[in-house]
Amino acid sequence: MQDHNREMKAGAGIGRMLLAVLAAAALQPAQAEVYRCVVGGVTQFSDRPCQAGDAPLPVPPANVVPADRAAAPLAEQHDRRVQASRKARAEEDAAWRQDYEARTAEAERLRAARGRGEVVRGMSANDVRRLLGTPAKIDSDRDAKGLRERWSYADTGAGRVTVTLRDGVVSDVRRSRKK
Repeated sequence: MQDHNREMKAGAGIGRMLLAVLAAAALQPAQAEVYRCVVGGVTQFSDRPCQAGDAPLPVPPANVVPADRAAAPLAEQHDRRVQASRKARAEEDAAWRQDYEARTAEAERLRAARGRGEVVRGMSANDVRRLLGTPAKIDSDRDAKGLRERWSYADTGAGRVTVTLRDGVVSDVRRSRKK
């Protein structure tokens, strides 16, 4: 029974393939010969020669359109626009890639500093609190650049630490060593 089913499926596959080949052949454009005849002073066209030995007229394939010389400047303008668009896109992609790599490197730098327990420029106020805890003293003022805060931490064993934040982001870290 299984052999019979296999043979039926194989026959159906061959039938489908034959049908596809025939369909593809039918879709090919028809190429007929054309003859020009003058009968009684009137020009006529026919698919048969008018007289024995007549040669068919050269007929270009139906899907070929001869180029229009007046369209050449438009085609060149289009090509220039496409080339300019591709160049602009490549430049945008390169700028995006460079920005992405810079942001990725910065994120990695901050992640590594957090792993070491070190406060560095670019960290958030939350990062500083997680690493150093609550500051002993906070001084803040507002200037043309925005809010500036100075967080002072008591003696950490290696000295005092002062962290300056600009709008919630570390802009400076100073450590004063014990003498």
